[in-house]
Formats: sequence, C-alpha cells, structure tokens
Amino acid sequence: MLATGYCINAGDIFSHYKKKLYKVKDKIIVKHFGGVGRDNVMGYIFAYGLMIILKDIILNNITFRFPTRTEAFIRVETVVGEDFIEARRRGAFADVDFLDSNYTGNELKYRYRLSKRWCEKKIYVSKWMKDKLTENTNKGIRYN
Repeated sequence: MLATGYCINAGDIFSHYKKKLYKVKDKIIVKHFGGVGRDNVMGYIFAYGLMIILKDIILNNITFRFPTRTEAFIRVETVVGEDFIEARRRGAFADVDFLDSNYTGNELKYRYRLSKRWCEKKIYVSKWMKDKLTENTNKGIRYN
C-alpha cells in the first residue's frame, strides 16, 4: 500500500481555475475526452501531457527540465550497490533480476532546488511504466 495521503490528482490542480477563460462545447468534451465533464477537462489534458513526458523519460532516456525559475527536473535515478540491496530488502525492485542488472535498480524521481539544498520525491507510475522500467533495467540499459 502506498502512502498517498498528501497526493493530489489533476482535477484538484485545476479546481479553482476560472472556467470562463476557456470555452469548450459539451459535444467536443464527449467526443474527445469520453465525457469527463467541463470541470475536469483541464485536469485531463494536464494528466495526459504528464503521461507523455513520463513515457518519453522511460523509453528514450531523457531528463525533463521544468521551465521554472528554480531548477527542477524529472529523470530516472539509478540505485546501485548497498543502496540497491537495502531497497530490495525493504521490497523495492522485487522484479529486477539482480544478476542481469548488476545490483542496479532504476526509479523515477522529481528533483528540485529550495534555496541552497536539493529535495527529491519518488514518482509512482502505472504498472505498464514500472514494468517497462524494470524490463529496461534487466536488459542492462543504463539511464543518465
């Protein structure tokens, strides 16, 4: 079970967004967004864009840098050696073949700078993305 008590979803991000600023007809919403409703269209678009970015990071080994004043990015972080063994002991990287990967595991991280220190948060992804990351790790693909 994941500790997601402080998580938000895409609809929460845009819950106070002024809906008068964008005009979307209900027929277009039903046709293109599966009837998610006028209030959730912006959140749906945001979530879809984020999914495209995460897939690109996993499949093409890139680092996504946010266009903000402070440094912030999403990338695949590599866990090796004793850190890998400890993480595996706690249940992470259970599907990773430690011999093929040479005691290496990969996970998505969001890193950002606050004043003079770096902070990071692990990104939990869908089963498909996690399986693809594990498959690439077992194939020996090295990320940044």
